[in-house]
Amino acid sequence: MATKWTQKENDVLYKHWKNSIKENILLMLPKRTWASIVIQSSKLKIKRELNPNKLCDLSGLLIDTPISFYWIGFLLADGHFSKRHRVKLVLADKDIEHLNKFKQFVKHRGSDDKRNGATGIQCM
Repeated sequence: MATKWTQKENDVLYKHWKNSIKENILLMLPKRTWASIVIQSSKLKIKRELNPNKLCDLSGLLIDTPISFYWIGFLLADGHFSKRHRVKLVLADKDIEHLNKFKQFVKHRGSDDKRNGATGIQCM
């Protein structure tokens, strides 16, 4: 049986649904599934201004500047471009500062994927 939504939970949705990423909303509502959160926000008639799947702004790579050329070359050498239009970059933990510079360049909002001495990010 479904648990009734509290006013406090609804307040979290009103405040964060429009611009927060999925992972952060799930952390703020730990007793709720993503499906139930989506349904409740629909009932409350709250719209998302943010594409929930877009974790990066890759438009900076399209501007002809030395820094964008650098990052394009870096991605071609060390990144991965999937058939599903995703860009993934995984670097050894010793290069975390360089990964952070790339995250700042693309305004990355997602979480890092850490495993086996490496850290990665994904952009959709």
